[in-house]
Amino acid sequence: MIERPVQRTAASLREATDTAHRRAEQEPFIADLMAGRRSAGDLARLTGQLRPIYAALESRVGAMRSRGDLASLLDPRLDRLAALDHDLAVMAGDDVAQLTRPLAATDALVGRLGDIGDDPPRLLAHHYVRYLGDLSGGQIIARLMRQHYAVPDDALTFYAFDELGSKGGFKHRYRAALDELVAESSFYDAMLDEAQRAYEANRQVFVGLGASA
Repeated sequence: MIERPVQRTAASLREATDTAHRRAEQEPFIADLMAGRRSAGDLARLTGQLRPIYAALESRVGAMRSRGDLASLLDPRLDRLAALDHDLAVMAGDDVAQLTRPLAATDALVGRLGDIGDDPPRLLAHHYVRYLGDLSGGQIIARLMRQHYAVPDDALTFYAFDELGSKGGFKHRYRAALDELVAESSFYDAMLDEAQRAYEANRQVFVGLGASA
C-alpha cells in the first residue's frame, strides 16, 4: 500500500474539481434559482430529480457500509432520502410522481451510480461531491429559497442535517478522514477522475431542468 501525503486528499479533490464545480454552479437553471429569477415550483422540480439520485447513491453506500468499507466516511447520519420524501410531500403533494420522473440526465447519473457502486474510490467521489456540497453550497440554497420564495423550513429538511450538530465541525472531520486514507495511487486517481465526472453529471441535470421548464 502506498500512503498518500498527509492532508492532501481533501485539498486535491477541491483543486481537481474547481473548474467542474464552477461550471455546475454557474449553469443558468441553478444560478437563476439562487438569484430569485425562478420559483418555488422550480425548487420542487429540482428536489424531485434529486430523489432518484439519492435513492441510487444511498443504496450503494448502504451496501458498502454494511461490508465495513470506508466506515470513517460513510456516516449514516448523512442519508437524505427520508428528508427528500418529506420535502416533496410538503412541496408537491399529489404531484410527487410527476416530479420524480427522471430526466434523461438524471437517468444517466443514476446509471453511472449503478455502474460504479461497488468501486470504493468512485463511489466515494460521488459521496464527497453530494454531501459536502449539501453541507456547504446547499446551506446557501436553503437560505436563498427562504429569502426569495418564502419556502418554509418544513420543505427544506433535506438541507437541515440536525443530527450532525455543527456542520462545520463535521466537514472538518470528513476532510480529515479523507486525508487519513491509505491506498494505492490508483485509488486516488480514480477518485479525482470520478469527482470531476460527478460535477459534470450534476450540471447536466441542471441543463435538463432548464430545458424542460
